[in-house]
Amino acid sequence: MGLPAVVDRSSIVPPDGVLALIQGALDALQTVEDPREAASIVAKADAIRYLAEKADMSFEVQNQAAEVALRAKRRAGELLRDVITHGGAPESHAVTLGDLGIQKQTASRWYSIADIPEERFETYLADEQAQHRELTTAGAVRLARNIEARDGGRQIERWIITLHDDASIGTFGSSEAGLAWADEHIPNGTLAIRRLFTPAEWLESTIEGHQ
Repeated sequence: MGLPAVVDRSSIVPPDGVLALIQGALDALQTVEDPREAASIVAKADAIRYLAEKADMSFEVQNQAAEVALRAKRRAGELLRDVITHGGAPESHAVTLGDLGIQKQTASRWYSIADIPEERFETYLADEQAQHRELTTAGAVRLARNIEARDGGRQIERWIITLHDDASIGTFGSSEAGLAWADEHIPNGTLAIRRLFTPAEWLESTIEGHQ
């Protein structure tokens, strides 16, 4: 049974039919190369989940449909990065989110899910289902933000170590001199590391911890 063009939420689908729809959505997702197609599968997967709930199917089956939706959102985020240009005047962009019928907030969530490393994403899906927890977009976005915050903290630590190894900290003499060094050597340095230089004693104690 292939994936229909539209999944009718008002219809009553037998359990076997719901499972076939889930598999059809998964199969369709394997060949998606257009974000609009991925967005369409997102909508269909959400409808399939509704049908599974309506048919009193198990929580596991409902979660299978939710998994398809998350995979489709992740794929949509990947594809959007390839076709959407950020920055500059909207009229200068070949394709915009408006052209694709996708809202900015929706795209932002999809970008976040696409940012999750593949292995971590697969582990998240498996762990949530093993623990009988509902798969949701909010949960996946929260995971993405946690990973981003953790990696950002590690990057700041690497910058601090670089400051120490560069032996430049001893020549700063002031927080502003340190900020100037950060601007020159660290991407978006002032924004990312300002709090590390204020107060200077905090920075010095942090560096001492890496000695």
